[in-house]
Amino acid sequence: MSLNGNFLYSERITSIQETGYDASSALDFVTFDNILITTGAGVSLQVGAIGKVGKTLRLGASFHSPTWYVLTDELSQRINSNLADVDIGFINGNQVTIFENYKLRTPAKLTGSAAVIFGKQGLLSVDYHYKDYNNMKMRSDSGFADTNTNISNNLMGTSSFNLGGEYRIQKWSLRAGYRFEESPYKNKEIMDDLTGYSLGFGYNFGLSKIDFAYSQSNQDVSHQLYDTGLTNRAKIDESNAAVVASFTLNF
Repeated sequence: MSLNGNFLYSERITSIQETGYDASSALDFVTFDNILITTGAGVSLQVGAIGKVGKTLRLGASFHSPTWYVLTDELSQRINSNLADVDIGFINGNQVTIFENYKLRTPAKLTGSAAVIFGKQGLLSVDYHYKDYNNMKMRSDSGFADTNTNISNNLMGTSSFNLGGEYRIQKWSLRAGYRFEESPYKNKEIMDDLTGYSLGFGYNFGLSKIDFAYSQSNQDVSHQLYDTGLTNRAKIDESNAAVVASFTLNF
């Protein structure tokens, strides 16, 4: 059982640049940037248990509560062009708009797991997770009625699976894994399901060990660049890869 304190800092910069003016135009380019900084803190709770069934089977279950955040947004903007005038100098990120605090409740997560232990030779494990994104909520004094309606209409509960194994050859360890995450969107055209895999190995020196891993995930998403005007969506095939190395010293 654990009680967690969560601290959040997010910085998002959206930059729009317009070019391609007529050759006779004195204007070559215009850029418009929005800088949004979100800060806050929250609390969450985790409860879980693992039980042994015989010598080889392990069963587990856990509950991750929602994280209850109190957040604040700060927005600044800047604009520039090759014909920038001193009159627009004030739109240079110098003025910051601070919005009222608001509350965010993230989805809770239920997890069930099982593992088969093959003595000292290795193991095979599987995890199942369930999250109901439909239960996300935002609140403030001015209200988030439209946002919460959109969440209820567009998001849903999701399932995800993790399957992994490890096999030991003396001091070497070989590892492989697969994961599947269901899209939280009811319309899969916005975001499709995610699939991924990982490979890795490690070596145990006794008092220390070193590990290497490679993971890759793939997902199709549809991104809308503008809220009004040009609202056509761009379909993006996202492929993310990561290489991780770690060194552990045992005391």
